[in-house]
Amino acid sequence: MRPRRLSGASARPLNFTVRRQMGLLAWLRRERQWRREHIAAFSAAGQRQVDGLTLFQHQAIFRVAPFTRADCFKRITMDDHSGVYLVASLGTRGAELYIYPNEAAIFGAKPHSWFEEWDYRTPADLLEALAKECASRAA
Repeated sequence: MRPRRLSGASARPLNFTVRRQMGLLAWLRRERQWRREHIAAFSAAGQRQVDGLTLFQHQAIFRVAPFTRADCFKRITMDDHSGVYLVASLGTRGAELYIYPNEAAIFGAKPHSWFEEWDYRTPADLLEALAKECASRAA
């Protein structure tokens, strides 16, 4: 004969529930730390320099230098924000590289690629992914 359970009683042992809640708390702590590190890193990289470009934009130009020349970038003033973004052609298939104050994108030739701030923990992580994509498109 099988033991009877009260209706609505959980079949899982209590220690499983406690372990799951502890795992959730650990995940929340990791996410909170990731967010703190992200905000600190991107706020430093978003500081506007004397020439009007952000530190992130300068770093991006340096990282993509093997794939497009720095003098090929056009400066375009943003309408809704103060600042500028940069545009340069990338490769021979009609792709264009856009470098915003804290993000980047590749348009023109499909597939389009976005490198958005909140997808990366630090600007260095974002720029590494951007450089890899530029290398694959320039080849």
